[in-house]
Amino acid sequence: MKLTTRLTLLFVAIALAAASVYYFLFKLPQENSQKALAASQEAARKIADEFQRAFGFTPEVLVRDCVIVGRASPILELATVSKPIIAETSYGEKDAMTSYSVVVKGDYVVKAGYDLRKRFRITVTERGISAEFPEPEILSVEMVDYKIMNEGGTLDVFWKQASKQAIQEVALKRNKERAWQAADSSGILNEAREKLLLQTQSIFERVSESPKNLSIRFRD
Repeated sequence: MKLTTRLTLLFVAIALAAASVYYFLFKLPQENSQKALAASQEAARKIADEFQRAFGFTPEVLVRDCVIVGRASPILELATVSKPIIAETSYGEKDAMTSYSVVVKGDYVVKAGYDLRKRFRITVTERGISAEFPEPEILSVEMVDYKIMNEGGTLDVFWKQASKQAIQEVALKRNKERAWQAADSSGILNEAREKLLLQTQSIFERVSESPKNLSIRFRD
């Protein structure tokens, strides 16, 4: 074989080797990175759509620290759990030799959920999906019915109706505060957290190719 032929074959081999090195070290990783980015962006949009359908609001969704879908919500609060609460309170006042007191019993509906003005952030990466949500809150305690019981006192006939009404209003106000406290210790916040957690996991598993790499945390 002539020297020129051998040199030509050597140059061809070197060129093929260089092309292979370039492809495997630079071109292929770049193509894979672009595909991974496109897949993450598509997952981010699907997550946003799923949240909108499930909850009526869109969280902030990021891919590689860039916001792909911005936060949007026509409402300020999201109530995910509601439950009935019954509270009872007694209250009275004395004036010289007379007194007047009442016992009030109220039926309330408590709603717990989330303040949507706080940060709801979801981050999509090639390795998986992570979410950061605020802690749930008691959003409202609404009285649906009440009864005035054990109304009376010492010489309460001398109390003006306006004074009795004022005492009843104080009792009702304190009873609502008691209902709020009862709601806080009823486990409703854990129920709200668990419901959002389960629904979010379900959404992630539907759109993610790596369902095991999911992370959800609630921020204080």
